[in-house]
Amino acid sequence: MADIKTALKEALKEWDTDSTTKEEKQMDTKPDARSNMPQTFKITNNIARMTFEYVRDNPGLKSKQVGQHFASLGFKPHSAIAMMSASVANGIMRRDENSRYYTTANEYKPLKKIKPKDTPSVSIKKPKALAPQQGIKALLAEPPRIVEPELTNDYILSKLDVRQALSLYRELIDIFTGKHNERK
Repeated sequence: MADIKTALKEALKEWDTDSTTKEEKQMDTKPDARSNMPQTFKITNNIARMTFEYVRDNPGLKSKQVGQHFASLGFKPHSAIAMMSASVANGIMRRDENSRYYTTANEYKPLKKIKPKDTPSVSIKKPKALAPQQGIKALLAEPPRIVEPELTNDYILSKLDVRQALSLYRELIDIFTGKHNERK
């Protein structure tokens, strides 16, 4: 019996050491709560985020100073300066009258592309064919044509005030009664 008893004790000891090492391994490899969520994109530190954090941590710097800092890190200085301008356009940074930059938010928000305002489309006109006898005069722009309104009674009276209307009335009476010719 002693043989079976010692054999069982040894088996239990091995079993205990195996189970404790397995539990330790499982605890080490056990995923935390964040890794249960699916990874939708790879998070990287980009120049925009780094620029924002640098300006947030060092408020009141000019763009040249920020550019020099990022040049020392191996980035192109104009990339950081461009990100500062884009951040101002997106509202997460501001620039004062002395061209010093400050953040308006505590945390970085990804920059959105600002859509340009609609500009009226300009139609391109086909150039006129030049007559050989016109020469340089053909290249001069034509003066804009002024469209004169139709002179009706209502139009004339709507443009006159009372004093002007009375003066016009007197002139017309003089013209139609013949007194106008007598004055000259």
